[in-house]
Amino acid sequence: MAYSNDNGGTITQTVGTVSPNTTYTLRVDLGLRSDGLSSLGTVALLVGNTPVYATGLAPTPGNWSTFTATYGSTAADIGKTLTIQLMATGNQSDFDNVRLTASTPQVLPQFAFGGSWYSALYFTNSSAGTVSFTVNFIADNGTPLTVPSIGGSSTTVALASQATTIVEAPNVGPLNQGYVTATLPDGVTAFGIFRQSVPGVPDQEAVALFSDASSTSRMLLWDDTAYATAVAITNPSTSPVTVSITAWNAAGNIIGSSSLPLAPGTKTEALLRDLPGLSAVAGSRGYARFAVTSGSIAVLGLRFNGTAFTSIPTTQP
Repeated sequence: MAYSNDNGGTITQTVGTVSPNTTYTLRVDLGLRSDGLSSLGTVALLVGNTPVYATGLAPTPGNWSTFTATYGSTAADIGKTLTIQLMATGNQSDFDNVRLTASTPQVLPQFAFGGSWYSALYFTNSSAGTVSFTVNFIADNGTPLTVPSIGGSSTTVALASQATTIVEAPNVGPLNQGYVTATLPDGVTAFGIFRQSVPGVPDQEAVALFSDASSTSRMLLWDDTAYATAVAITNPSTSPVTVSITAWNAAGNIIGSSSLPLAPGTKTEALLRDLPGLSAVAGSRGYARFAVTSGSIAVLGLRFNGTAFTSIPTTQP
């Protein structure tokens, strides 16, 4: 907490440098004296020397109000310093409860509906305040994926404290595939559900977690001894990438490698054994590493046993 009666006086703190694919949110409470002998200060997040000013509704005298500045990192700003700046104006300015959060986009690497598939997204807000965020749907070729049930390729999710909601894509029409991105506020958790409906057998479901959109490598454990392992590989970045894939068997020996180019924002899915150079995966078990030297990737595994299937989460090596 601080106050200043020096018009134009500032308090600053450098908190780090700009990281890729990151949204920074600065929140500061500004107050007014009940006797009126004060004025609102200004709050900014400095990106290098460029200010991003916080905005909000002015409080009534004797009260406080939260002002917020939001900045999404760009390629040109990577590595620039980030500084919180509080500046006094008028007779007296009062500041309290300064907090800065950094969040990166989350990716669900597979999303499918139609052609016997149903998908759903679950979101829960465990924080003390109301949150709002955008969920985007992208097709395999990197273009917006229209989801008929929401009437577009994106939707805004608003959640009160402790609330939960679901976004569904029913099994209607031909098969559509893509992936999902969302920058989740603090306190929000999410996962996806896939359901396959095949005539004559019970519906099969699997749960898949969102993963960090800024990852440059992922590790997948697989078992192709009596099963088939499929992978969805996504490039959520704005630059082309070449994904290097290396597979080890249970004895720790390299049994194959592959190189897969992906254009910006695109995705592909295939059986792991069908990727060039990875045919030795069939009949073995082990792990595979997916890596890029720039940009980012997100990977999800699916294990099939006839009509039954389950998801295989990937981890950061």
